[in-house]
Amino acid sequence: MSTTAKVIAGVSFVLIVVLISAIVLSYGLINKTLPSLEGEVRTQFLIDTVQIYRDENGIPHIFAKNEHDLYFALGYVTAQDRLWQMDLLRRIASGRLSEIFGVQTLEIDKLFRTLGLLKTAQSTQKNLSGKSIEILKSYSDGVNFFIGTHKDKLPIEFKLLNYEPDEWTIVDCLLITRLIAWQLNFSWWAEPVFSEILSRVGVEKFKSIIPEYPDDAPVIIKKFLPPTGKFVDANVKFREMFGMVADGLGSNSWVVSGEKSETGKPLLANDPHLPFSLPSIWYQVHLNDGEFDIAGVSIPGTPGIVIGRNNYIAWGLTNVMLDDTDFYIETIDSTGTKYLYNGNWFELDVREEVVKVKGKGEYRFKVLSTHRGPIISDVYEFSFSEYIPKADAKFIASQAVSMRWTGNMISDEVFAFYKINHARNWSDFKTGLKFFAVPAQNFIYADIYGNIGYYCAGKIPIRENLNPIILNPGDTDNFDWVGFIPFNEQPSVFNPSEKFIATANNKIVGGNYPYYISYLWEPESRAMRISEILTSKEKFSVDDFKKLQLDYFSHYAKEMTQYIINAFNGVEVKDAFVANGINYLKEWNFNFGRDDIATSIFNSFLIHMMRNTFEDELGEELYKRFVFYSGIPVRILKQLIVNNDSLWFDDVKTTIVESRDEIIRKSFADGIDYLRNLLGDDMNEWRWGKIHQLKLVHPLGLKSPFDKVFNLGPFEVGGAGTTVNNAGFSLLKPFDCVLGPSMRQIVDFSENLLYSIIPAGPSGQIMSKFYDSQTKIYLNGGYLKIYFEVEKFRNEKTKILYLLPEG
Repeated sequence: MSTTAKVIAGVSFVLIVVLISAIVLSYGLINKTLPSLEGEVRTQFLIDTVQIYRDENGIPHIFAKNEHDLYFALGYVTAQDRLWQMDLLRRIASGRLSEIFGVQTLEIDKLFRTLGLLKTAQSTQKNLSGKSIEILKSYSDGVNFFIGTHKDKLPIEFKLLNYEPDEWTIVDCLLITRLIAWQLNFSWWAEPVFSEILSRVGVEKFKSIIPEYPDDAPVIIKKFLPPTGKFVDANVKFREMFGMVADGLGSNSWVVSGEKSETGKPLLANDPHLPFSLPSIWYQVHLNDGEFDIAGVSIPGTPGIVIGRNNYIAWGLTNVMLDDTDFYIETIDSTGTKYLYNGNWFELDVREEVVKVKGKGEYRFKVLSTHRGPIISDVYEFSFSEYIPKADAKFIASQAVSMRWTGNMISDEVFAFYKINHARNWSDFKTGLKFFAVPAQNFIYADIYGNIGYYCAGKIPIRENLNPIILNPGDTDNFDWVGFIPFNEQPSVFNPSEKFIATANNKIVGGNYPYYISYLWEPESRAMRISEILTSKEKFSVDDFKKLQLDYFSHYAKEMTQYIINAFNGVEVKDAFVANGINYLKEWNFNFGRDDIATSIFNSFLIHMMRNTFEDELGEELYKRFVFYSGIPVRILKQLIVNNDSLWFDDVKTTIVESRDEIIRKSFADGIDYLRNLLGDDMNEWRWGKIHQLKLVHPLGLKSPFDKVFNLGPFEVGGAGTTVNNAGFSLLKPFDCVLGPSMRQIVDFSENLLYSIIPAGPSGQIMSKFYDSQTKIYLNGGYLKIYFEVEKFRNEKTKILYLLPEG
């Protein structure tokens, strides 16, 4: 062996030894952090004994004899499985990511400091009901007891980032609820972007892209019966970092009465569409306080069941898509301390924020606010000098943009869900909804008595003068909010004649409703399919509901495909690949299956049609902002195609005037070329699942080599944003699936259980067997059963942890 070879061999051997040692040490370190799922734990915080059963799927069933102990145990158990996720969520909401990640997250921290979620949470704490304080205190004590007894056994993420979690507080719980509200807000995108489009293209072109909702498309309530630039960029960075970059960010829910159920009892289904992540967004749990069984999903860091059922009722949620935010162009005086309002100058509220930045020291900046809310127009102007952090509010031409958002109002969602969790009937349920403010949700309902219902719950602003789509003048009160829709006038229905209710982020109520709610609806395709199926036969079973939750049919594709085919009628097609692509569409059944080829062709056409229609007018940067949240652009594109709007289809960069059908043909050919470059010339290999894949990504898995350790996948999947089985992808980064059913749930009131599934598993600990225990089941369209009775879930695989009071 040569000297060089010996050296190489020796170095290789050393590297292998080091790698093996690292793996062994890491394995031991990670296993050390796994929580104890059985045995006894004593604590001074308990009144009585609590039994925590972990079923064979790792889902906790908590049996307590009083509410205090129940919520303490819920906090403890959630921390066992999801402590680092909880810590990350509160850091995002409070603007403290840079303490652990450094300057790369400073823009996100400045965004959330400016939004003022922490300030809102602190104010909210002072106005909570006594019951909410009790629940939050017990839950926080449970979290802190886990932290305090596991200082040397913290999840591996804390070790890798070299920090320890702070004590958990009531404010932290409230912060997470407001973070969820912000994630489900869409007006942050719409009004700034549409205002910029208006300034770019002028009034005539702008009018034709104002989103419409087809008159014949489904609404939730058939007829209303009155009862007796910078800010956007920072938000984009936040949503890109946490996977919120796809179309179809919404949910499905539907319920049928016992008259349409094979069992004679109501059936209810719900699947919220949110970014895929690790750990999963939801935490499955079953609670028993000695009187009520409550099962479903909670949000780690907050007490109570958000979606689920108890012994009497079941409920599901979908996003209202409420226009809950307005932006105002403010006039600031030369001193930068006052703003003009109704002819008078008022002092700006000034709040100094200090962000600790890992490796950089402190970053200080001022947040200015009007009576409406914070000024957000300077949200990401910051810089560091060599030694001294520096930041000041900056305004252009003495103007700034302020924001009013319902999420900065004081409300008590903890009490709302407490009342919902313990409701016995429709009246109790509505009592809980009265305390629910943000984010506005479509609540569907069913109960053991055979009733079904729907309520649009949340704070819905009433505007003095409606200007929903662009920024408002701030120097007058003409566009201020003048109140909120009274609770008893918010859309609702109880036991409708149709014997079913369906919601899919579609328009809520017809044109006779006296108040404005939104224009931010999702494409009507999912709502059409659900309504189509629910009217297709007389009786439904749990299996029918499972099949519908997994449905890949797209009404949007069906309608759009006909325009593609018609655009080629009578036109000689010389490109054999284009001709074959058209033939695939002619034979298509509009199901977005993972082995389908026409699906790949259609979606490739869609992204090129979008670009060829809008980018020439908007320019590259504004186009990217326009399609970032693609639910609205997808609606607008179909609207323009149906209306044959030549203003937008003409390419302004050419001397000729292009027609709609010319742009369709060009986009289709571009899409075919794109797939050839991506997948080769064998069209049999153009399977949708080959390019449309799901990867479950942990925040630390965003960078190599941790992606190999923390992430799961990729997995081939079907669907897209317009199918009931939603599998959204970004128009800017096709075709990876980054969004879809974050949970699937079905309730059959003839059974004392809950059907539930999440994409990963209950645990956030990477070496736990429950880290990805539901992934395969989820991908195969399966469900777990969460039983109420101990004898139904207790077997040789069940673990039991006893929490005991001291003494």
